[in-house]
Parts: sequence; structure tokens; C-alpha cells
Amino acid sequence: MSIPVVPKSYRQGYALAQKHNSEMAQRYIEHTTIGDPQLDPIIEELSGLPRAQFHQYLRACVEQ
Repeated sequence: MSIPVVPKSYRQGYALAQKHNSEMAQRYIEHTTIGDPQLDPIIEELSGLPRAQFHQYLRACVEQ
């Protein structure tokens, strides 16, 4: 297994998860850092919104 690039905000939890199940921890990082070619441009466009409004739109997209 290769060592994944772990986002800074995930590092503490990743280190803890590795102690319990290193394979699952690595899979989690791999799957949460995969891009989505169809959604990425939309997220980029929404990224300039205030945080609460961004999450409101994101939640609505996921739920639909």
C-alpha cells in the first residue's frame, strides 16, 4: 500500500484510525480525496459564498 497524502485537517484522526485499522484508514483518505469531475466546477463556483450558504446549497444538492 502506498502512503496517501493526508489533508492537514485529517491528520490527527488518521493517525488514530491507523492504530485501529490501517487499511480502512487509508481507504477512507483515498475515497474522501477523490475528485468528482462533474461536481468539482460547481463546488468551485460555490466556494466564494459565505460558509453557511455554501453548506446550505451543498446539502440541497446531496439530498436531491
